[in-house]
Amino acid sequence: MKEPIALILMMNKSEIGDKNILEAFQPYMVDAVKSLVEEGYIKTKDQFDKILDGGFVQAIRMEDADFKKLESDDDLVGATAMDVYKANYQLEPNEDVDILHYPKETAPWGFALFLAVMYSI
Repeated sequence: MKEPIALILMMNKSEIGDKNILEAFQPYMVDAVKSLVEEGYIKTKDQFDKILDGGFVQAIRMEDADFKKLESDDDLVGATAMDVYKANYQLEPNEDVDILHYPKETAPWGFALFLAVMYSI
């Protein structure tokens, strides 16, 4: 059974600027986790704690043109998340990637975000 092993946050560099991404997003992490639970991507508090405590959360800023490509291609979002995971952990995750997309207009934190859940093989 596949287990969630990491979260990859992808943001538009022009919207987030030079802010520390994880610090900017921290006040909203509880809401994001609730969404992940509601979608069934993370099922237990232990799963989330293992990801957070293990440092398996990565955040990347993307150039505007690259981020816009993600907005129209879910496969590209998953492939990008997979590349980020492999580059940071030198491990091969499951090919399944679940994604939540928060458009800037509706995101409570004020910037567009893709939140990808990576799974174990």
